[in-house]
Amino acid sequence: APNLVSNDTNDIDDVFVKDLQTGSVVIAARNAQGQQANGGSNECMLGGFGFNSTKLNLSFYSTALNLGPLTSTSNGQVFRSKLDFPPPPLAPDTEIPSPPDVKVQPRQIIITLQKFSGVSTTSIRAFWNGEGEVGALANKISYDVRLTNSTTKKVQKTISSRNRVAFRNLTPGKYTVKYRAIATASKKTITTKYSPSQAVKVSNS
Repeated sequence: APNLVSNDTNDIDDVFVKDLQTGSVVIAARNAQGQQANGGSNECMLGGFGFNSTKLNLSFYSTALNLGPLTSTSNGQVFRSKLDFPPPPLAPDTEIPSPPDVKVQPRQIIITLQKFSGVSTTSIRAFWNGEGEVGALANKISYDVRLTNSTTKKVQKTISSRNRVAFRNLTPGKYTVKYRAIATASKKTITTKYSPSQAVKVSNS
């Protein structure tokens, strides 16, 4: 299709990547100067995102001659494209699909949380009023982390401006961890839904 991205003028098959968080579409088959491939591209294979990663590796086959220094044959070669996607913006209905990444040590839990960018102006407008007022980007993002003892049901809470937190001097036993993100801009606040819970077991050693 020639209408998935603007200025798609090479009139040949391309490899596209769609960001399911933002809906944006990009062409992966471009050279270092940003020029579109001058040969058809297909048979792509995505490399997975790591936790908190914003970079995606994508391999694809192409008969293009302008994608790299080794393109000296029209028989086609396999190329790799590195794409960079920003963290998703926050909105009141943002769902955190994965539980926190947890590392357990004796009597403590170290938790790594998904990074988020500021609130988009669209999200702010929809959240604050329906009159089309444009707000500022979030100037503060924090994380509300909850640790629950599965036996006593006691909940420990911490609010952190960093996406890595630790609970120390814990009583050995089973716990669950969940978190949500909070964005503040111009004294207005947007809070996401809680992530799924992660079950962990803490011991003395």
